[in-house]
Amino acid sequence: MKLSTTAYLVLGADARRGALHLLDPRAKCFCLAGVITASFYSVWGLTLACAICLSGVFLARLPVKRLVKLLWMLKWFFLFILLFHLFYTPGAPLSLAGYRLPGTREGLAMGVRLSARLLVFILATSLLSLTTPPLKLTQGLEQMFRPLSYLGVPVSQAAMLVMLCLGFIPQLLEESQRLLLAQRARGLDFSNRSLLQKAKGMLALFVPLILSAQRRAESLALSLEARGYSTTGRRRYLHPLRFGVYDYLAMALISLLLALSILQRLS
Repeated sequence: MKLSTTAYLVLGADARRGALHLLDPRAKCFCLAGVITASFYSVWGLTLACAICLSGVFLARLPVKRLVKLLWMLKWFFLFILLFHLFYTPGAPLSLAGYRLPGTREGLAMGVRLSARLLVFILATSLLSLTTPPLKLTQGLEQMFRPLSYLGVPVSQAAMLVMLCLGFIPQLLEESQRLLLAQRARGLDFSNRSLLQKAKGMLALFVPLILSAQRRAESLALSLEARGYSTTGRRRYLHPLRFGVYDYLAMALISLLLALSILQRLS
């Protein structure tokens, strides 16, 4: 058994610095929502959304191999979507050089569109998470949803929970990798076991992992209490977020894409 390490994890800012790293996290969230929405309105919008996401990967100087490995892990899910719609969507039968093929044209088109939308979703969310530190991301989300605090929604507490969860995930992955190596050193082997034996063997990983997560949570709670953290009052940041020229340009481009996609759908 082989656990995926942080090399497969699309979370946390990448060490490289590209053009997308300089954008405000609120602008990135707006662009993310706009690109995903535009991909659902028309084929033209879906094509442009794919082009924007692929261009963003190179502008952000992200490790292409890392994203390719992530997509390769989902290859069976993409294939399932394509084959399911190919065989179960009614329509005109497929034919090639006079020979009839299994499936329908409408099903093939639907499967390709849904697979492309899933690709846009994965790339767009990866661009957001890999170019934005968790602290900046939660700061942007808190400021975006701050008007909801007037309705009684605990926006600051929710943003704090999001930041803590984003920080816990890489730590838990690293801890699980260390536990797996330790269990292998003790003779635990998943390669030649049945599914039931593998499930029983996973208990040797889950139990110490849960206990480690509890210890980390207790230590974090004590640290917050010792520093005087309070859920009341408005939270302030050392470096407040401000929109720049490139933020407005990026949001204007995505707004234009979304408007053109809606107009094509209506026409």
